[in-house]
Amino acid sequence: MLVVAINDNPNHIQTVLNSPHTLNKTFHYKFLRIDGGLFSSPAHIWKNDRKLLNRSFSPAMLASFVDTFNDKDFIMVKNLKKYVGTGEIDLRLHIAKCTFDSFFSA
Repeated sequence: MLVVAINDNPNHIQTVLNSPHTLNKTFHYKFLRIDGGLFSSPAHIWKNDRKLLNRSFSPAMLASFVDTFNDKDFIMVKNLKKYVGTGEIDLRLHIAKCTFDSFFSA
């Protein structure tokens, strides 16, 4: 049985994300075809790299990129507006472009 919960309390979210029972990813990652990345790897792979990643994604480090993320996200939303009312679109390409633009402009 799949249980999906929505929560906006940061303390509860932190508890869930820090739990060793939530290390393996759900089927959503495979469905969205994002099951091979650094953060979506199986627990036995991800745990080995976690300590290295923690330094790179500290709050201070992420804060230094907020302006870049905002700029690139704004551009992505602006580009997506032309698709409003046209039916379904594949967002993966748009998200990938935004991600690469953010990464390479930092």
